[in-house]
Amino acid sequence: MINYFWSELRESGIHVRDQWQFELKSEFMINQTLVKNIYKQEFYFFIPSPLQINSETLTKAQFFSDQTNLIRYKTPRMSLSELIDLSYSSSPLNRLQLIIEANLTNQKSIIDELQLFANIFKTALRDRIFHISQSLEKMENQTIILYSSIIEELSKQVQQVTFHYREIQKKLLHNSSSQINYACKYVDEFISHTIDEYFLILLKQFTQNDKSDIHVKKELARHIAKEKEYRRECKLESKSNDEQNNESILYRQGLLNRFMLESLMLKSYRASLEEKHGNILGGVAAGIAMFVYMILFAWKISVFVINSFPFIMFAVFFYILKDRIKEGLKKIYYKKASRWFPDYSTEIKTQNEKKIGHLTENFAFIEPSQLPPDFLEIRNHHFHEELQALNRHESILHYKREVSLYYQPSHLQRRRKELTTIFRLNIQRFVQKASNALQPNLTLNLSTEEIQERLLPKVYHLNIIIRNTYQQPDFTYKSEIETFRVVVDKVGIKRVEQINQN
Repeated sequence: MINYFWSELRESGIHVRDQWQFELKSEFMINQTLVKNIYKQEFYFFIPSPLQINSETLTKAQFFSDQTNLIRYKTPRMSLSELIDLSYSSSPLNRLQLIIEANLTNQKSIIDELQLFANIFKTALRDRIFHISQSLEKMENQTIILYSSIIEELSKQVQQVTFHYREIQKKLLHNSSSQINYACKYVDEFISHTIDEYFLILLKQFTQNDKSDIHVKKELARHIAKEKEYRRECKLESKSNDEQNNESILYRQGLLNRFMLESLMLKSYRASLEEKHGNILGGVAAGIAMFVYMILFAWKISVFVINSFPFIMFAVFFYILKDRIKEGLKKIYYKKASRWFPDYSTEIKTQNEKKIGHLTENFAFIEPSQLPPDFLEIRNHHFHEELQALNRHESILHYKREVSLYYQPSHLQRRRKELTTIFRLNIQRFVQKASNALQPNLTLNLSTEEIQERLLPKVYHLNIIIRNTYQQPDFTYKSEIETFRVVVDKVGIKRVEQINQN
């Protein structure tokens, strides 16, 4: 649970999402000195040959159906103290207060500020908890006493934020539409659950540490109990019963998460190569084929009488030839088109249909000779020393995506201007031909000299090199390389390891 919590905070690096999927979260920022910001991200997947992954068993269409790209605004960063700072104009709570004082009834703006507040509060609290958790792992005897004041300060700030919000909520509920009333209650439930979840993670860490102060644990438990009681009194708890096995709890939390994320969502319009350029490529192929047909037809038409059998035979033959030329050219064009056109292109727009950028994607199987310089050396780094002489047979998949963002002067005043993308890949298709996860094995017990049978895990390593390239303010390009190993077996992903290149 704690490891999953930490993985949410990583803005880079691959981590496990579920049994079959791993994901990579990336941030793309707009450089104010550039009219167009370009970020290129390349994935090189090294797949062991026993899994039998190649261009015949994994098509482009299958890869893209197993892959997910989510694009949204990055949550604006604010501290808990900034959220309730009356002089900080970017705080959603301050903007809600101004809307109330001005007697405005813009329902869309009010709900947007409520959702944005919920997201910012969650991120701010998560960041604070994360830093405390990190320092707790390195805790020494002389620093134990400091945590009492740190937790008291955190608890006080959280109480101030929730009090400030709930006072604004009372004013909004007094004279607002039913949609605003529902939104207020959803946000109230969301922030209460957020406090509950993150304080429980912190309490678990303190409970596992024998050196921790009992006062700290009591303070955290008190705050968690207070929020639980608040939700019970306000009837914000999920309705569930034993027959449903508490399934409504996570279902409701998922709905709340999606509701809050509406304030950060972008519109995306994705089109494949065939959808975008299919008519052009098909038209060119048909034109060339028709041109060849007419030349052959005109060449032979004068030799035969129009109504004769040889004339009909040659006309049919030339028509079949034209049709085959057209289909053959289309196949060639689609194979070669990836050199000039992306496999998929996505337009990124705001909710107001304003275009802010676009994303292009390409996928292909490549040979080792097509790898960038030194990538084979990077791939082989930290390979098992006793097997360094082994000539490994692997399939290499190359997936490239390029994000272009357009700078606009209005970005300086906006709170939502940086983008977050989440790349996910389902590896279920990769392990269809894998051996059973547990394999029987015989060994000799040297003490008893008895033969023992045991089950050993059978795993496969999917090695990944990621290269990020972006343009710097001085217009030069910089590349950063990361390497990962996804350990999988027949039943899914076991873990993800980051490989240090030092």
